[in-house]
Amino acid sequence: MDTNISLMIPQTYPDTGYSVVYLLHGLCGNNNTWLDYSMLADFARRSSCLFVMPDSARSYYTEPYFSYITKELPQACVSLFHVQADRAHTFVMGVSIGGYGALKCALTFPKQYGYCYAFSSACLFLNEGLANARKDKNLFCKNYGESIYQDFRQNFQLKDSEESDLLSVAQANKDTKSLITLYCGSKDPFLQDNRRFKDELQKLGYNPSYEEWEGSHDFIFFNEALRKAVAKAEMHE
Repeated sequence: MDTNISLMIPQTYPDTGYSVVYLLHGLCGNNNTWLDYSMLADFARRSSCLFVMPDSARSYYTEPYFSYITKELPQACVSLFHVQADRAHTFVMGVSIGGYGALKCALTFPKQYGYCYAFSSACLFLNEGLANARKDKNLFCKNYGESIYQDFRQNFQLKDSEESDLLSVAQANKDTKSLITLYCGSKDPFLQDNRRFKDELQKLGYNPSYEEWEGSHDFIFFNEALRKAVAKAEMHE
């Protein structure tokens, strides 16, 4: 199928090759979301990272999009650009459902992604959400909306998924760990989930970095989270 990708290429060309940041959008976004709504171009103007922004539609980073983002897209970037393919120079970042997607990438393929930055992540306890949707559709729709219920039905068939539940994936692949950073606003509806997820990762032997500051689930907060993440990524280039 045809799909779209947005790229931001550094002005400088490092002799050793670009580090690469895969930057994932949220539920209602697309490949242009970060360019349209954030100050990415300003934050990254001194960076030597190649920023790759794919379109994943409303897939919740399930198949076939997950294989596209984690397998086909990296192969294309190595083929078309002078990218350092090792995990030390590979970052994945995302917001909301894109934060979930970034975590899924890093927890599923920790040998591929050295660093993960997840902003205001949703669906951190996916199987619990699916169980709630199965148990009481009306209550689930009242709390989250009919469209989210239909998304769960289309992408997961309302069945538990060991491949998509983040804690299940983290448990299965904990021998190698990406460096994970979680950001969440103090007024974000997913705040408690993000706090709990950090604690659950710690129980599994991970050492995630966690920061929260005043903010809601909007691009005012997302923009500041992106600024912090890009600045930290520059330290690891």
